Amino acid sequence: MMKLMLGGFIVCAALLVGGGDDAAVKKERAKFKGTWKITRLETSKGDEDKGKDITLTFSDDGTMEMHKGGESKKATYKLNIAAKPKEIDIQPDDDKHPGKGIYEFAKDKLRICFSQGGPDSPRPTEFAVKDESRTIIVTLERAK
Repeated sequence: MMKLMLGGFIVCAALLVGGGDDAAVKKERAKFKGTWKITRLETSKGDEDKGKDITLTFSDDGTMEMHKGGESKKATYKLNIAAKPKEIDIQPDDDKHPGKGIYEFAKDKLRICFSQGGPDSPRPTEFAVKDESRTIIVTLERAK
């Protein structure tokens, strides 16, 4: 389940940062830094509860860790802050293909939209889950 969730929406290896200068990328990664809890998982079938016990811990060096129960998975993430909307690729350490997504911040919330269709799936261009789509939107809140 952990690999399915991670591979499905991660959208996490060397860090390759596309777009933007180093200072701007460092500033953007600082926004990610910390632990986030999944509060909502939207799919074409509606909201699902299966990810609500998962937390993601981002470091500002481009690494992250996913925690579920006593399990933990490591990954790396890269950002393209020049894209509109901003892009994130997450490369799990145990998977060949990165998850390609888009993201946005709103106060202490982070929304990430990923395609679940595999390595050949196009990156989402909007925060929308349409009927029969393989797109999911993950809403995370900063852990307190």
